[in-house]
Amino acid sequence: MKLILRFVHLSSLTVWFGGVLFLSFFIAPVMFKTFPVDRAGEIMNAIFPLYYLMGISAGFLALISLLLLSKKKPWVRLLLIAVMLVATLYGGLVAGKKAGLLRLEMKETKDQLRLTLLKNDFHSQHRLSMISNGVVLVLIPVVVLLTARNLNDA
Repeated sequence: MKLILRFVHLSSLTVWFGGVLFLSFFIAPVMFKTFPVDRAGEIMNAIFPLYYLMGISAGFLALISLLLLSKKKPWVRLLLIAVMLVATLYGGLVAGKKAGLLRLEMKETKDQLRLTLLKNDFHSQHRLSMISNGVVLVLIPVVVLLTARNLNDA
């Protein structure tokens, strides 16, 4: 059972880290270099629900498997995973969702003043979503490093 929990824990961290890296440094840049900004945004908007589902699932699996693995709780890793999970939930369910809805509303709006307000709100939500993604991008290598250091403890 311990071997399966270790596998789940390590796999979830690896998938989460790989997904964040791949979207941030490959998918998004290629989309915005290849397609017009509006089209790239639409494609990214279609990708985001699956991206955040992957992060949320991996985060919960990492957190639960770590809790089940350790008799002596590794509080630092648990806290870091919890922070990353909250950031992912916020990015996907709050800021990212609002940004997606604002993008749709911007396409339908003809009033220039309203469009300017929507764009400002969109950029704020997009920034918050990027910050939440950045939190995961910065913290997950720390968690992976701490996990590698403590492989015998899980």
